[in-house]
Amino acid sequence: MIEVQTFTFFPEAFAENTYVVSDKTGHCVVIDPGCYTQAERKRLIDHLENRGLHLEKVLNTHCHLDHIFGNRLLVERFEVPLIACEKDVYNIQQAEIAAQLWNLSLDPSPMPDEFVDEGDTVTFGNTTFQVLFTPGHSAGHVSFYLPEDNCLFSGDVIFQNSFGRVDLPGGSMNTLRTTIQERIFTLPEDTRIYAGHMGFTTVGQEKATNPINWV
Repeated sequence: MIEVQTFTFFPEAFAENTYVVSDKTGHCVVIDPGCYTQAERKRLIDHLENRGLHLEKVLNTHCHLDHIFGNRLLVERFEVPLIACEKDVYNIQQAEIAAQLWNLSLDPSPMPDEFVDEGDTVTFGNTTFQVLFTPGHSAGHVSFYLPEDNCLFSGDVIFQNSFGRVDLPGGSMNTLRTTIQERIFTLPEDTRIYAGHMGFTTVGQEKATNPINWV
């Protein structure tokens, strides 16, 4: 059984959800560390250290700016690997340009230490994620699925009654629609979706109400 702690970072611009996922061993991963300000970074570090959690890995569902602000902080402080899909490395390479467009400073993310794709697994403690290749919002987007715990960490593929934008490099509405209908909506309807923005939802709720069904 896992425990999920959600941090919503940089609400003024992105309101990005960062997830600390731990199990009974006390080991954990951080998914999409979007902590931007020093206060946000301290909140995340304090949570890990005050809870005595052993961070094993940092996972990126994709590498857009708002999901990688804290990559370097965690990788260097805890000496852990960064894991992402190789097809999304272009977003790390373009991150400084993206930051300039937003008039933001950037602590550049390191390149991933390990690459994952469809059919791979990622393990921490006694927990094993299944990796789903879920492109459309970006070219190398992946989602992390825990069938035993009935939950999906979907990044920016699908949100509560919404879905990811497709107007950034590597985005495609046709690809995103196919991903959601064939990769997300085929999961059990009571699967909890922990998305990159907004609150959590379920596969069944989104099958019934998500506007991807009508665009």
